[in-house]
Amino acid sequence: ATGKVNFVYVKATEGLAKYGPDVSFKANWEGLKSTNLYQGAYHFFRVQLDPVKQAEVFITTLGELSSVDLPPMLDVEAAYPGYVGQPYVANVRAFIEKAEELSNRRIVIYTGGPFFDRISKGANQADIDFISDRTLWLAAYVTNPEKYVPTAWKSRGKSWSIWQKSGDFDYTGGIVTGK
Repeated sequence: ATGKVNFVYVKATEGLAKYGPDVSFKANWEGLKSTNLYQGAYHFFRVQLDPVKQAEVFITTLGELSSVDLPPMLDVEAAYPGYVGQPYVANVRAFIEKAEELSNRRIVIYTGGPFFDRISKGANQADIDFISDRTLWLAAYVTNPEKYVPTAWKSRGKSWSIWQKSGDFDYTGGIVTGK
């Protein structure tokens, strides 16, 4: 109602059966259709679970996207023992490939520099390049986000397109876009 928000991403899915579709997703998704807000949905990635099956659950839960729906987003921020470097990056890539194939849309990546730099260290450069070729939604709860852009994006001369500078929305903070 304030006019200060023009888009919303809602959680659609997380992992697989243990987490699965978010119980509020359908109500949130349908409720957004009655607003003037652009809507998008995201999947919270669990690296230890089959990435292809996660992508299938995510895109099936979304159903057919309209031409005005925002691109699907992959939330990459959870670590798991034994998944660092190539195992982590390979699973993220496998998810992206399947989700993009099923949705016919490019995936947006939500992550932060310190986390992504740590989990991708030592991974295959081609896989890192594949991931960082996607739009970056930067998680950086700071006033100057540039130093928190993951190295994978910086090395390609890219930065964030969406910046989440706070975990809570307050009409003076919130999410900044447009870079």
